[in-house]
Amino acid sequence: MAKKVRGGPITVAGKGKVSLNAVTHGATAKKLINDEERQQYLTFIKDLNQHYPSTNPLVKWQIEKVARIKIQLDRFQNIMDASFRKSRFIDKVMDETAEFLKMDDLEKEQLSNFISGKTELDEKLINPLLKIFTQLIDLIEPEARTQQEFIERSPGFCNYIYDQAILAGISLEEFIKDELPKLSYFLKPNIENIIIAFYEMRAAKIESSDPMQKAILDANLGLLKQAAEHCSKEVRRVVMTKLNIIDFMKLKETIEEAMTPDIDLMDKLMRYQTTLQRQHSTAIGELLALTGNKP
Repeated sequence: MAKKVRGGPITVAGKGKVSLNAVTHGATAKKLINDEERQQYLTFIKDLNQHYPSTNPLVKWQIEKVARIKIQLDRFQNIMDASFRKSRFIDKVMDETAEFLKMDDLEKEQLSNFISGKTELDEKLINPLLKIFTQLIDLIEPEARTQQEFIERSPGFCNYIYDQAILAGISLEEFIKDELPKLSYFLKPNIENIIIAFYEMRAAKIESSDPMQKAILDANLGLLKQAAEHCSKEVRRVVMTKLNIIDFMKLKETIEEAMTPDIDLMDKLMRYQTTLQRQHSTAIGELLALTGNKP
């Protein structure tokens, strides 16, 4: 029978928790755990022996005890200092994560608004927007050669720009030239308008007498292409920003879990540190008593 191989944690969070075991055991170890501690221990013993010269073996033993506890206390303080220093680096790491995801200033602003609660992510919008983007690209590559092709290939887009022109109280061409470039699809009402317009036309039958069709047929073909290209870029940007924010939040959760001090661990370490401080104080008192010195 093959020997069963024991596996360890495979997730980042699981590995992080297991790594805390090493921190706990290392912090509470009574033995010296590295060369640096051994050097500090020997230096401290040398200093104490010079200050409290004695042939009494109990004094020698007590000096070693005081030095050992002192090294443990220093170790505890270093671990806790490192944990809190690490937590202060979260903002810097988050900035570097945004750079890694190649987020531009506008995407970072949207991310900031989302994290602060000013905006919602609305993941449900991603799939409809991707379909709209695909339809818009179909108007550009290969490009529609006539206004009629615009209507046939993307009635939803034609419906959208026509409705927005009517709402603005201006002609279709005026809307494309003056108002369309000002619309931010990062604003929820604007992105909902384009989705509604596209999906309203999915099952609709366009009559030749339809005012929207007449407006599109009368519009300048170059302006229609310009509008389609502008909208495709903006929709793509919204989708990519939402996807980047989703990726960022996944990384953020992992980073914060890895970098935030573990409260339970810190509590255990501080309790043990308090015990060591009492032992250290007692050991110093005993050393002073053995050497005939007053505390």
